[in-house]
Parts: sequence; C-alpha cells; structure tokens
Amino acid sequence: MAYTQTNRTPEVMEKYKEVVRLRTLGFTFDDIASRVGYGSRQGAHDAYTAALKWWGTETVEEARRLEEERLE
Repeated sequence: MAYTQTNRTPEVMEKYKEVVRLRTLGFTFDDIASRVGYGSRQGAHDAYTAALKWWGTETVEEARRLEEERLE
C-alpha cells in the first residue's frame, strides 16, 4: 500500500526546502540526513522525493538538470 503524507506542516515544508537546496548543492543523502535531522539517508531521500512530487514538474526538471550536470 502506498504511503500518502498528510503532515505538510510549515516545519515539514521548511525541511523539504532545505533537503532540496542541499541536494542541488551536491550534498549526499547521508550528509543531508545529518544536517536536516533525518534518522537515515533513506529518510532524507524520501523527503527529497516527496518534495519534488509536492512542488511539481518544473522543480523536478530543474533538479534533474542539476543532477545531470553534476554527473558530467
């Protein structure tokens, strides 16, 4: 069964924003988890994925472009 997040409080949304910001700067999910307060890199990755879904296609495309640039 798929998990649907319902706790989009201002605090959670600020954490999402920070996760996306750090990821676009090239931080690993381990680093992001430590800095933002997630218990594991999987928690940070899940937050990143949820944030991209929440903020829509334009943000997703920008994040993908930045990740592709980092990989090259």
